[in-house]
Amino acid sequence: LHLDLALEATNFDFGPVGKVTPQLLDSSGQHERLVQTPHFTVHRRSGEQTWTVDDDNRMHALVCLRGTADVRTTDDRCTIRAGNTLVVPAERQNAVVTLSADAVLIDSFLDDQ
Repeated sequence: LHLDLALEATNFDFGPVGKVTPQLLDSSGQHERLVQTPHFTVHRRSGEQTWTVDDDNRMHALVCLRGTADVRTTDDRCTIRAGNTLVVPAERQNAVVTLSADAVLIDSFLDDQ
């Protein structure tokens, strides 16, 4: 565990924080940025859609809040359901995610440092 790095990234003087205001990242309203800090970013995707996890050499934590998400790579396939989390490793490229019509998925990843 990287406890020293986690403690360094934590701002103990910040807070309490108010309600997060999503920032739309596409015209459909199905892709939003919830949080962006110098250390990590959190996006929310909702509704029926297919997208590719960026080939950005970063780990992505996908948390399914509602519905289902089908995640496919060249050699693997996994379906995650509400309440489940899937980690897409940094070295995994071209992970294609397909959401069900009722899906809500959180995508968290580290920012460049």
